[in-house]
Amino acid sequence: MASKPVPFMAPSRTVLMMTDESLAIYNVRAGFVRLEGVVPWVDEQFIDKTLGVLSKKCSGSVLLLNDMVEQHYRKEKLPKVGALDRTGVIRRKLAVVFPNHPVRAALAMKSDKKQPGDYYLFTGVPVTQPFKLALESINKSYAQIFGYATLPVESAGMISELAQSLAKETKRKKSKWVVFIGQHVNGGLRQIVTKDGELALTRITPIVDSDIDPGLWASEVSQEFTATMSYLSRFGYAQEDGLDVIVISNPEASQALEAMITVSCYLTVLTVAEAAKKIGVRIGAQDDMRLADPLHVAWAGRKAVLDLPLKSKDLDTIMQPRQIANGAMMLATVSFLAAIYFVSITGQKLYQVDADIKLAQEQRVQVENMYKREVESKKKIGIDLDKFFNAINLYNDLSVKNFDTLAWAKDVTDNLGHNIRFDDFSIRYVAPPTGGANRYNQSKGHIEANLSMSFPPEVEVELGNVSVKALRARLEKHFGGDYKVLITKELQDLASAATFSDEVGYNVANVQQRQVSRQRSKADLTASIMIRKDLK
Repeated sequence: MASKPVPFMAPSRTVLMMTDESLAIYNVRAGFVRLEGVVPWVDEQFIDKTLGVLSKKCSGSVLLLNDMVEQHYRKEKLPKVGALDRTGVIRRKLAVVFPNHPVRAALAMKSDKKQPGDYYLFTGVPVTQPFKLALESINKSYAQIFGYATLPVESAGMISELAQSLAKETKRKKSKWVVFIGQHVNGGLRQIVTKDGELALTRITPIVDSDIDPGLWASEVSQEFTATMSYLSRFGYAQEDGLDVIVISNPEASQALEAMITVSCYLTVLTVAEAAKKIGVRIGAQDDMRLADPLHVAWAGRKAVLDLPLKSKDLDTIMQPRQIANGAMMLATVSFLAAIYFVSITGQKLYQVDADIKLAQEQRVQVENMYKREVESKKKIGIDLDKFFNAINLYNDLSVKNFDTLAWAKDVTDNLGHNIRFDDFSIRYVAPPTGGANRYNQSKGHIEANLSMSFPPEVEVELGNVSVKALRARLEKHFGGDYKVLITKELQDLASAATFSDEVGYNVANVQQRQVSRQRSKADLTASIMIRKDLK
């Protein structure tokens, strides 16, 4: 089910709408939606101008809303799988459907009861230079990120709500198909088609960027609508299903538009203010009632949860530390307010100084304990701050020494083969001995990687060692003469020489098998390899 805006206590939020030409910055408050600025992507001062608007005119968390042409959607049916396996199946399927789009997500859709399986709307978005510019601006603004989503998916619920309201007014059955048409601030005409309240098709095309000539504007809108209708038959549209066509327009162009759209449908032409009122969304005063942006922004910007939040590694690197920092800031604020409170009480009641200091110390311990619990809770969900910062420091230290850690680790994994898996992989920098460097010995230390592996019980010690030696040879050949590849530990047979018994009443073969099994249980089936590179 599509999520709706919060009807009360709506959060203050900044919505950054990404179009193909520019970034539109909206300030969303409880009672209004206001366009604060439009910054073209090609502007050499893009980041500085964006930061200026964000810092002076906006507040709250940031929603990145994609309204660009390059959005890819595909409806896919997946076989029935268990709840534990579903996430993995979806992730693999997404990678197959959109291999070149790292920003991917899937939204569950209504299933066809006649056919087994679950239907999902797969979404893929490329990582473009505008996306990177927007992320860099948000990162430098230190604002919290609410999420990243595409406009058509998040607005599908709004369109369904608006169609339901119009059907109720005219006392008729709600149509199966709805076409919503609205021009945006960048001049593009966005058409969103829904079927049974779910996204079926979306198009954005350039048209005349003004309705000073209402007839010309209506003509271009009508032509684009006709093109959209030519696609619908491929999606299963039939006239008996019913069709609602909703157009956001100024009153001056409504009559011309109504005369040009001749398709059998329920046509409704509204201003953006009228449409907002019908679905109970407050957008405030708007300069141009023809633009539909404020309606989309108000609907998506006031949601507590996005319908289809898009995930990205670049986005996570900003969001996760920011969320941790907000938690720490909240704890710091509590501690600061507590300190002010106790200092004021101390100033008023000098005779209670000792008691107040002890109480403040106890509160400080409690706050520190709360902070520690927060850190532990982050570890439970896979965020280990200590390891995170240690890894960053090691990477930075090695990068200064012109050593690419990630490329080295990739080279190692590429040479593993199909049957070897490591239990542990550690990498460290070893500084040269104090006083060891002179004009004859210019060593700057060395990089050392230790690889630990283990083999299953059924593997013979000799065969395991053969695999380890083969791996060492592959690594040595791959890295070349600047590296030393050494086996620091081989598999070992800890059992004593086998002894067999042919006692009366026993099967000799079975006895031998048991004794060999006991031998293997005593074998040390672990091995280690060290890779070393001297820095010069």
